[in-house]
Amino acid sequence: MKTEETEMKQSISENTYQGIFNSLNDAIYILDKDGSFLDVNIAAMKLYNYEKEFFIQKNPGFLSAPGMNDMGQIIRHIHEAYDGEPVRFEFWGIRKDGSVFPKEIRLSSGVWFGQKVVIAVGREMAERKHAEEALRVSEEKYRLLVQYSSDPIFSFDPDETYRYVNEAFAGTFGKKPEDIIGKTPFEIFSHEEAEKRLRLVRQVFKTGEKGEIEVKVVTAHGEEKFFITLVDPIKDTQGNILWVTCISKDITLRKKAEEELKLKNELLKASSAEKDKFFSIVAHDLRGPMNGFLGLTAIMVDDIEELSAFELKEIATTMRTSAVNIYRLIENLLEWSKMQRGKINFEPQPMFLKSSLTKSIELMKDTANKKGIELRINIPDHNVVFADIHMLETIVRNLLSNAIKFSFKGGIIEISATKTGNDMTRIIVKDFGIGMPPEMVGKMFKLTENINRKGTEGEPSTGLGLILCKEFVEKQGGEIWAESSEGDGSSFIFTLPQS
Repeated sequence: MKTEETEMKQSISENTYQGIFNSLNDAIYILDKDGSFLDVNIAAMKLYNYEKEFFIQKNPGFLSAPGMNDMGQIIRHIHEAYDGEPVRFEFWGIRKDGSVFPKEIRLSSGVWFGQKVVIAVGREMAERKHAEEALRVSEEKYRLLVQYSSDPIFSFDPDETYRYVNEAFAGTFGKKPEDIIGKTPFEIFSHEEAEKRLRLVRQVFKTGEKGEIEVKVVTAHGEEKFFITLVDPIKDTQGNILWVTCISKDITLRKKAEEELKLKNELLKASSAEKDKFFSIVAHDLRGPMNGFLGLTAIMVDDIEELSAFELKEIATTMRTSAVNIYRLIENLLEWSKMQRGKINFEPQPMFLKSSLTKSIELMKDTANKKGIELRINIPDHNVVFADIHMLETIVRNLLSNAIKFSFKGGIIEISATKTGNDMTRIIVKDFGIGMPPEMVGKMFKLTENINRKGTEGEPSTGLGLILCKEFVEKQGGEIWAESSEGDGSSFIFTLPQS
């Protein structure tokens, strides 16, 4: 009776075991300490497409894909598991139809109907392997995309060192990525520039909000470039910032276009100011002499019979002076206009400075004599300059006219020249007249500034002659400036290339 009861309990126990054993989705293998199969469940049979009898008393080696597993190591894992040490590893199996697949194996010790055994749980990894491979391919594509992108891409660790830089970033500074990774911006940029870049990086690490910055970079070849950089935090699943990634876009062309537009706007404003000044000169400085001229002609018409010869001579002299001033103003206006339109001839050539200036100086002697002013020339006979004779004469004529205008009666004007150490000749026109305050000196060569002041004898002045001098001097590669103090006279100095 007890034997039947025992057999019945054993049958129920086996049936329960088989029910549970075969209901599991994972493949289950029961192995003895030597690694031979004692039992497998239905999931294991389906995985390999073999019947249970094919497994029993065989070693796992017959399920191994040729050359894909280290069977010696696997047997050692089985012994480790038998001794109570759980083991996990990957196993490449081969099905009955010859197809190869990966699976994950977990080994642990257990008891099977009173016998100590090793229980192996297998789970196919094909889907995971496919996902891992897809991820690997995706990461490789991303790495290649970033590495060979023409845009500089780089990232920072929390310690402000470069975590990663691509070829485009490193190449800008004539370096390789490995030369920069692990370093800080202070080892690449000036302290000021490094601080500027890290200021935003620190802010992104602190706030977790992305930011944007525009920076200027001088490349290894000395080229100036502008970039706009997007700084983006990379976070883990808990929202902690792991590092920040920076992607830069070259905006040099855009910046240059903006600078060109700004320059054009400034030139347009300057042109507009020059135009206004031009019309102001024409309106003001022609109107005054012309009104005086017309007034004198009206007197002559109305009172000609009552005027004495002396009075007529005075009126004629005054009219001649007005006519000369008007003529010089118009001459300067025409010269300036041709210069602005690029219509003036420019033919520089070697010439002896002193002899070349003789004509201009002689033309101004009559005006100087009327004020009793002595013109002193202190120019070496053999001083040679490379200049356009027409422009040079215009420059000297205007500077002498200006000096005479603001000199006192009986004064002296010196014209001198010396060679400088940079292959230039410095010409100086110095008077001992009324001079100028410092604020006026800074405005002398600007068309937009109004410096209409009268000479020591009330002579009119427009300032246009000095503007013309500046443009003619600079056209020939020289510079012009003034040195003066109020009451002590003025020196107008310009340079010309030596031949």
